[in-house]
Amino acid sequence: MRGVGNQELPGQIWVPSEQQIEAALELIQPAPKVRLHCKRAIGAALGKIEWAKLWRHSPAAIKWKFNNFVKKLRAIENSEIPLYAKGSMMDEIRNFREQCEQIADKQKIRHGSKQKSNAKRTAAEAAYHLLANFRKPPGLSRGGIWHKLAIILYGGKAADLFDYMRESYKSRKF
Repeated sequence: MRGVGNQELPGQIWVPSEQQIEAALELIQPAPKVRLHCKRAIGAALGKIEWAKLWRHSPAAIKWKFNNFVKKLRAIENSEIPLYAKGSMMDEIRNFREQCEQIADKQKIRHGSKQKSNAKRTAAEAAYHLLANFRKPPGLSRGGIWHKLAIILYGGKAADLFDYMRESYKSRKF
């Protein structure tokens, strides 16, 4: 069920797709003894990828939100509230504002380049881990088993995840 603006309603439970799980199991071909464990690992990977899709805010959007919040906290500090509030409360507000400023300053904005998808990166890394744990570590090739499994996990046949696979393979994040 969806709410206004195609937003998920609060309290809605996400369930992994059986078709995705079965397609992934068919591709991985785990030993019968570990098939159930592999199925659970695939479900967990799909959950991580779904979570990454839901929280896909750009660094610029995060920076804007924190800077906007900093402005509101600074307005509280400069208002008449400090005259009536305890000093410890104002210290907490000031400390919180400083922490928000630090978080906003740490956001790295890459100008002129396409934003990387955390969900696609998660799908590529999860596919590698599933293959390494339940089959054998895969090689890096476009159209190979790792690439196919990453596409199944991400849920889009048109998704090109090879660049994310190459990035993970080079940095050895596994």
